[in-house]
Amino acid sequence: MSVQAGFGYAQARIQAHVSRLPSDADWDRLAGVRRFAAFLEESRSGPLRDWVKGLSAQSHVHVLESNLRLLARESVRETAGWVPRGWRPAVEWLEWLPWLAMIEHLLRDGEVPEWMSRDAFARHLLDDAGGFDSHALVAAGFLTEDGNPGDAGIGVHWFDRWRALSPESGASQGLDPLIELIRDHRRYFASAPPGTAWELRRSLRSALRMHLHLNPLRPAAVFSYLGMVLLDLERLRAELLERALFATEPA
Repeated sequence: MSVQAGFGYAQARIQAHVSRLPSDADWDRLAGVRRFAAFLEESRSGPLRDWVKGLSAQSHVHVLESNLRLLARESVRETAGWVPRGWRPAVEWLEWLPWLAMIEHLLRDGEVPEWMSRDAFARHLLDDAGGFDSHALVAAGFLTEDGNPGDAGIGVHWFDRWRALSPESGASQGLDPLIELIRDHRRYFASAPPGTAWELRRSLRSALRMHLHLNPLRPAAVFSYLGMVLLDLERLRAELLERALFATEPA
């Protein structure tokens, strides 16, 4: 079976799902809703409804975080079920993407929060005392064999593992241009003023959508789609936390 034929089912599912993702107009509509409870209520009538259905105006911040991490994992696992078996490990590896920045921060200068010991997905990275287990992090592919993330950070180790899990040549499956797109974004993002962060994410999402349409029936379309989903969940997280923690003005 050719790669194109093997990804036919995934392509059909992606096309059905991508049309249900939030648009710029949806985010603009919600931008003026400042109260947390009102934002949730407005979200229930649009494309975010399935993502906020487990939340209420009484949801604490740790509940928001937990729900959104779970949604990210569920989206990745659902998508992994659409692709040929040989590609599933590479798709499933994206489950860790929403965790990388936090793990890197905690390894550098933070105390591991207590809730991580209760998280079924991440708790295997901790030792009995509730701190990070260096052996588990090495086994997971986040640290070098000597237990060090290295100068480049755990994102590079995550990426190397992802490439190793991908069974085909990136050049022949549309992955190389996608990789360059992500690298460019990371480079620009690292040096960009804080006020441009969401505009850069918006540009990346638009580029991922274009990449998806340029690579039908190929693995690159799957990773582009999931990139869009994870960016949307990241934005929803930011919008919810801003209102739950800081917003006091009326809707």
